Amino acid sequence: MKTKKRMHITPVLRDLHWLPIEQCVLFKILCFAFRVAYGTVPIYIARLLKVHVPHSSREFMRSSEALIFDRFGEKTIKTYGDRAFAVGAPLEWNKLPKEMRESVSFSAFRSQLKTHLFKKAYKC
Repeated sequence: MKTKKRMHITPVLRDLHWLPIEQCVLFKILCFAFRVAYGTVPIYIARLLKVHVPHSSREFMRSSEALIFDRFGEKTIKTYGDRAFAVGAPLEWNKLPKEMRESVSFSAFRSQLKTHLFKKAYKC
């Protein structure tokens, strides 16, 4: 693909199906979160996330539909700690559609995730 020197790069990236940097980082984080959920990561990474276990029958009915992770305390002020994997991964994972969180195949999850992030980035 031939582009001019002063041409805006976003249409080119969209045509090449490349994700912007922010979505690339999210993609990597959520792939690690998927692997934590299915136990295919080293133990030191798995210890950073905790699968949510419902405590009441009402909560069990809501959360039994799809895998979610426990989040650390709710805060109103953003800090550097909010950028940590243990904070960001559960937050982003729990925002995913239920169908994606229920994927059993890593390759299917990656494909669905890239499509989801691509549509979100380029508003397709």
